[in-house]
Amino acid sequence: MLFIVIIVTLIFIWAYIDSKKPHNFPPGPKWYPIFGCAWLLYKLGKETNSLKEASRKLSEKYGPLVGSKIGTNRIVFICGVKETYELFTRDEFNGRPDGVFYTCRTWGERKGILFADCTLWQEQRRFIFRQLREYAPDRSNVSNFVNEEILEMINDIRGKIEQGGGACVLRMDNFFEIHILNTLWIMLTGTKYRTEGSEIGRLAEMLMELFAQFDMIGPLFSHFPILRYICPNLSGYNKYDDVHKKICKFMEQEIENLKKTYNPSAPRGVIDAYLTVMNSSEKNDNYSDTQLQAICLDLFFAGAETSPKTLSFGFLYLLLYPQVQRKAQEELDRIVGRERLPNDTIVMLNGHGFLMDQKAGWKNPEAFDPERYIKDGKHRCIAEDFAKKNLFLIIASFLQNFNFDAVPGNPPLTEFVDGFTAGVKPYYALVTLR
Repeated sequence: MLFIVIIVTLIFIWAYIDSKKPHNFPPGPKWYPIFGCAWLLYKLGKETNSLKEASRKLSEKYGPLVGSKIGTNRIVFICGVKETYELFTRDEFNGRPDGVFYTCRTWGERKGILFADCTLWQEQRRFIFRQLREYAPDRSNVSNFVNEEILEMINDIRGKIEQGGGACVLRMDNFFEIHILNTLWIMLTGTKYRTEGSEIGRLAEMLMELFAQFDMIGPLFSHFPILRYICPNLSGYNKYDDVHKKICKFMEQEIENLKKTYNPSAPRGVIDAYLTVMNSSEKNDNYSDTQLQAICLDLFFAGAETSPKTLSFGFLYLLLYPQVQRKAQEELDRIVGRERLPNDTIVMLNGHGFLMDQKAGWKNPEAFDPERYIKDGKHRCIAEDFAKKNLFLIIASFLQNFNFDAVPGNPPLTEFVDGFTAGVKPYYALVTLR
């Protein structure tokens, strides 16, 4: 009897501690033992059909910081502008959470750059950012591949329009994933996959399916780790683990193939640059085969999730607001133009004519004035970032060639779909040649 009393007492003590909020923790819903406030968040999500709307409702009641708990994880929702700025600027928030969700994808350790922190994160992030700038789409050798990828998309749409007798209906929400991954793969390896039926295409499909199953809160097993043993399918663990294993196997095979043709004096992309550091005498233990695979995995996830969704949102609103689309096309026609000089045309600058032209703003251009000089300007392209360059090139190229309109009788919705990042619901565009 005494034993039972002790057990019951310990259970009550544990339940009290588990449901007690830390001192000065942000206000939020009531916590319950084991579950925290998971049920309320689930209920709000069902009512609003959106995590962002559920967060907004909570912030209206509790303020810009909402303290919550799901299973074993304490979570603070940040909904205010000032608080969001602090999140992105203060070093205290550079840390990353730990747990099975973040480690099972990388052999039980926190590797890569998405979920790493401290010295590993700082060192690897600095190296990868430097290499991504080096092999960015605006560099000539990579730019040729990226332009080929965009031309392939344009020709694909042109073919569909011809087959449709002057127009085609194109599903836009999942049109860009493979092409974005291909441009990312070019930066990593210096080579590209053929789009149709390629391994990278199958991986993109798996990633999209995985992203659609989870939102930013994460799958059940990330908050209730024991569920991966009790109900691995229902908790999302099997799907999560299976997709990561397939992508890691793909990465491992590709890296091994690159090693066979690796030439340190002629790096082809980011992976070759990483191999150079791995083979150097000054390398440390942070540079390893598994870390390289984890970095490639992280870049794949980031590439498949962010830029394609940005593009799908962009074209959704361009077809819903045709006046904005026409204005963008007019600006492209005015600044970029639709005609091109023939290939191999020689272009010569009349420097004297420019420097002596009063219409250019020079006062007394014939006078000798060594204190006069051209003012400082932008010396570097603002679109050096991979994603920004891709977004500009794709949207500009598409708007130069096509008109996008809503399909008659089937207008797209602007409602969001929750995922690792918000996405658009499936929609179609009526595409015609300009």
